[in-house]
Amino acid sequence: MEMSRINWDGLYCSGEAMYRSPEEPNPGDTVTIRFRTRRADVEAVRIHFHESGKSSYMKRSMQTEYFDYYSCAVVVGKTPISYSFFIEKGEEQLHYNRLGVSEDMNPQFAFRIIPGFHIPDW
Repeated sequence: MEMSRINWDGLYCSGEAMYRSPEEPNPGDTVTIRFRTRRADVEAVRIHFHESGKSSYMKRSMQTEYFDYYSCAVVVGKTPISYSFFIEKGEEQLHYNRLGVSEDMNPQFAFRIIPGFHIPDW
């Protein structure tokens, strides 16, 4: 594999509040999903929804000294949502899931939203 032109160290997403808000949505809630890249490093970020097989481009919503943050809003229903990302720069396209940059498109490694699931306050 040739050297990546995309800076892998800048790519990040998680299920935490900065990257998914609210973290534990209820059915009907609008969830903001974010993805981080190095500043001015990529041309586009697409979110891919595994259940429908559809992808949509995310909008760059925030920029800091070192990073760009891409976001999109999703209204959740009653069924779980699995998603991963495609990061694009020129002809290069990387896939990103809970494993990080990965060629494995298996939905078991995708990020998941389970509407109505809440971690108990012990």
